[in-house]
Amino acid sequence: MSQRQDLVEAWARGHWHPTELCARFGISRKTGYKWWHRYEQGDLAALADQSRRPERSPTALDAALGALLLRTRQAHPTWGPRKLLAYLQHRHLRYTGWPVASTVGALLK
Repeated sequence: MSQRQDLVEAWARGHWHPTELCARFGISRKTGYKWWHRYEQGDLAALADQSRRPERSPTALDAALGALLLRTRQAHPTWGPRKLLAYLQHRHLRYTGWPVASTVGALLK
């Protein structure tokens, strides 16, 4: 964090060109500009490492649907993913968020 703080403070003083500053600090210009833009939008606290984890996973399987698939599989252990999906889609016509057969297969392994 102190390297980032030192960089943006030197950048704010304006005595050095950003390319020279990045070379002096041993970082790429892309990283230097990233730190500078974070500092401009926030303050020194904005220079801390940020999580790279996505806020949500739109393709994640719903827990209730996963449980339903597993219960149905227990009732019909010889059925594969495609047959399970077809059976449940026929019984639950209003539900629209069905996964693909490969996702069901991965869940059943």
